[in-house]
Amino acid sequence: MSEKLHRITAIVDLLRRHGIGAFELSSPDESIKWTFEPIASAGACDALTPPAIAESDLVEIVSPGVGTFVARHPAMSRDLAAVGETKREGECVALIQSGRIYRPVVAPFAGAIVKRLASPGDVVDHARPLFLLKRGNAV
Repeated sequence: MSEKLHRITAIVDLLRRHGIGAFELSSPDESIKWTFEPIASAGACDALTPPAIAESDLVEIVSPGVGTFVARHPAMSRDLAAVGETKREGECVALIQSGRIYRPVVAPFAGAIVKRLASPGDVVDHARPLFLLKRGNAV
């Protein structure tokens, strides 16, 4: 998928997450208008707050902001988190790159990475699920 299509998909997902059903952008040369069925939401601010840790064993680790998903720091030779690897609470599992800034994605509690939900280079929006984390050490 092209980077432009990734960005459009991210914009549509963000608009839907905030309950926005129409979008219009105009310039002197062209205009674009999207209309779609928004996803029902309890409130637009729900997506702005990190999800509470559920009582279940599996929890999504979500993006802290908008940018490009980076699995490894440019100065490192391996990914920050691999499936099956155990992470401590607050340990960095990935990065979100916005321009020249890298923002850490951290584990909300100690557990094992069960699945990676984003690929390196994916353009992600705020609160997009990036990993599934299982409480404890066993996968």
